[in-house]
This record gives sequence, structure tokens and C-alpha cells, in this order.
Amino acid sequence: MTSIDDIAGTRRLAIVGVAKNCGKTTALNRLMQLRRRLGTAPPALVSAGIDGEPKDLLLGTEKPPVFVDEDQWVATSEAAIRQSTARFEYVKSLGFTTPLGEVFVCRVLEAGEVILSGLRHRRELVDAVEALAQSGPGSVWVDGAYGRVVGAHPDVAGQVVVATGAICGRDVSEVVDKTDDLVSRLGIAAIDDGDERGREAMDRALEEGCVVVVDGDEGVLSLQTASAVVGLEELAQRWSPTVAAVAIPGLVSDRVVEELLALGTGRRLYVADPTAIHTEAALWHRLRKSWDVRAARTTEVVGISYNPTAVTGFSLDPGRLKQALRERFPDRPVFDPLASDLLRKIGVP
Repeated sequence: MTSIDDIAGTRRLAIVGVAKNCGKTTALNRLMQLRRRLGTAPPALVSAGIDGEPKDLLLGTEKPPVFVDEDQWVATSEAAIRQSTARFEYVKSLGFTTPLGEVFVCRVLEAGEVILSGLRHRRELVDAVEALAQSGPGSVWVDGAYGRVVGAHPDVAGQVVVATGAICGRDVSEVVDKTDDLVSRLGIAAIDDGDERGREAMDRALEEGCVVVVDGDEGVLSLQTASAVVGLEELAQRWSPTVAAVAIPGLVSDRVVEELLALGTGRRLYVADPTAIHTEAALWHRLRKSWDVRAARTTEVVGISYNPTAVTGFSLDPGRLKQALRERFPDRPVFDPLASDLLRKIGVP
């Protein structure tokens, strides 16, 4: 992935925010506009939260709408459809009801604004993505929600744009560090092709639902309990210098990280995928310095979108922020969806 044009052409893409009001929806709209400019059919859309609503439900601040074209496809709830200005053809029910009503796959009959809502759980998102891919042109994009990285799960999208900006901190370095925290989680490296014991340990952990240990002397060993915390407490009682790695099948919480750090350093941790990491920033920083974390299935962060102005009115210098992000993430496109050069590129006056 070498340019913003490449991102616009992505078939499975999720946009995930470092914080609330980072500009995810603005990035989504700009990437879709660029995609239209490149002559590629617009992607089907689904949200892992609520997107396109006129105002933020918590802060009351105005939010940008999501625009859809005729013949574009969406998955959203009955309540959202009624509040959208675009007109839709109901094509297929996804078979479940939410507090916002039943969720449908729809085709856009008349262009306009759409509210995306009704899906929160991974299984629901996977079903929606599959249904949209079968119904529409095949490309599906997921608008994420702050604090929820489910859209970045390999079963949902697998390629991600991380949205960040001035809302994340009071200076450029704080914004960049917080962005790096999320990017480093989502960008966990894969288990090495030659790491046969590691792959065996992770496969067994997922199959048996328990912590599995790779011991240099005793091989690959399953612990007795399904709880990661209790399993690691059990491991602590039998810990030896020959333990090389630990595979955990479920979520890696603050408590799990604390238990791992207490065991020592220089080992390898295997997880199912990057979205399994659910720990606060300081603990994650300590873990990735002390342990080599690998995932059975990986996610690719393909770009960084940034907003130099927060909804509170606080601003950072756009040039300094862009430069700092580029220096931290040299292999990924870094872009401001409201920058004049991008707007000119997509034909926005």
C-alpha cells in the first residue's frame, strides 16, 4: 500500500479512531470521493457503531453526514433508514433485531445522506459484510466506533485506516504517541512461517480454549483452565527458564498483561488476532518492550488520517503534525481529508 489512491481502491477497509471525533467519517467521505474520481464503483457501507447522525449523542456537537450514491449498498437499521435522506430498496433482512429495529441490506435508489447503525458485535458485522459483498460490487468498507476495533478483525476487514488528530492530545508528540499505541496493536506481526511450535500452540489454544505453553524441554503443553488469568497463575507456580512462549486464545486484558509481565521478559506471546489486545496504553507499552507479541491472523494498517483541529476548537500546527506522523509511520500514507491538495484532487472547490 503506497498511496492514498491505493487506499481508495481497497476492497475490505475499516476506519478506526484513536479517540472520539477524530474525523473518521470525514476520512470515509473523502476516500469515497477519491474512489469515484478514479472511476471505481463505490463500496458498500456498514458501521460498527452509529455514523452519519447529525449530532454526537454524547457531546451534542455537529457531525458530518455520510453521502451515498445511487446503486450503492448499505447495511443499517430500520430507524436509521427512516432518518436518512437517501431512498432505499430493502433487499434482504440480516435476520436479527436491535434496539434500533431490524437490520437490512439495502440498495440506494436515490442519492443522499445515510445513517449507519445497528451492528455492534463481530458476528453481526461478519454476516453484514458477507451479505453486502454478495449483493453489491464486492467491496465493503466499515466505519468504526471509538474504543471498538472490531472492524479491524481479519474476518471483517483486515485493512485499516487509523484516524487521529488534535482531539487526542495537547501537543504533537502526545497525538503521535497515542496514534502509535493503536497502530502498534493493530499491526502485530504474524507468527513466523518457520515457527512450527508457535503455530501448534496457538492452534491448540484456540481449539481447546485454554492457555498453551511452549517449553524448551517439555514441548507444547496445555494448561488445565479456560481462564487466561487463572491459567497464568497456574503457570507462575510451575514457571521455569525453559518456557519460551505462551499462547492465549481470548482477550488479553490488563490483568493478563500484569500476570505476563510478572512472569519475566524475553518470551513470546501468541494471540488469535490484533483485536484481542484490550489493555491500557502503559501496560501495552511495557508488554511490547518485554515480550515479542505475534498473531495467528493479522491486520494491515494501510494509512493514517489526521485532523489538526479538534471539535473543541483547539488546533495543532498541520505541517508539524503531518511531518511527525510521517516520521513515525514512514511506510504508510498520512493525509488530512480536508487538506486543499486532496480536495483539488477529488474536484471539491
